[in-house]
Amino acid sequence: MQGLAKQTAVVVHRFPMSRDAIEEILLSLGFTVLLTTDSVDEALALVDDERPDLLVAGAEPVHAGGETGVDAVRGARRRMPQLRAVVLAEAFDQAEAETAIAAGAFAYILETTLPADIRAAIRQGFKTSVFLGSGQSAPRRSDPPAGLGSSTPARRESGESLTNREREILRLVAEGRSNGEVARVLWVTEQTVKFHLYRKLGVANRTEAGRWAQLTGLLDRDSRELSAAQHSG
Repeated sequence: MQGLAKQTAVVVHRFPMSRDAIEEILLSLGFTVLLTTDSVDEALALVDDERPDLLVAGAEPVHAGGETGVDAVRGARRRMPQLRAVVLAEAFDQAEAETAIAAGAFAYILETTLPADIRAAIRQGFKTSVFLGSGQSAPRRSDPPAGLGSSTPARRESGESLTNREREILRLVAEGRSNGEVARVLWVTEQTVKFHLYRKLGVANRTEAGRWAQLTGLLDRDSRELSAAQHSG
């Protein structure tokens, strides 16, 4: 894509098929992919030698040594603070997401997310307005992620004022479901899904909606409420 054509990237992930898929996404954005590897040490050596613009890493351990993609992000950012980093995860984990952001990643994305949304997240990471700040500490759960802006509706300051339908849509989107899949699960139209995501919640896209739901603890809070209801019953 325009503006990213001269950027370079490195990919570290334990699965060859995933590395190939990530590389394809990056190439479609115009990146030059310098290396795809399952070795954190190899990725960090390339950061030292080539000074890439982007690191995309899987969250899980990448080889028998037990180092994870988050370790790769942390080490790379120590060497090169201006490096942009993205962490991809097989399944959402609140603590892991916060650790990834604290390590310096600007985005934590589920691998079930549509390629178009992954591309959108990466593009925004190279603009002045990003999904999540690249600071060294994770956002507090009561705060919306940096980059969402103060002009968004007040209801997005907290999940408390969301309707049950909006919470369910956000939960499904955060799981990586497409708008069409969400519509089928909830027996509504795609236009209804888009209305709740874009107009009522004031987000720019479904990736931003899912990430906000994850990192503000909305999903975690819903899980606790469900567990409490089951125990009380």
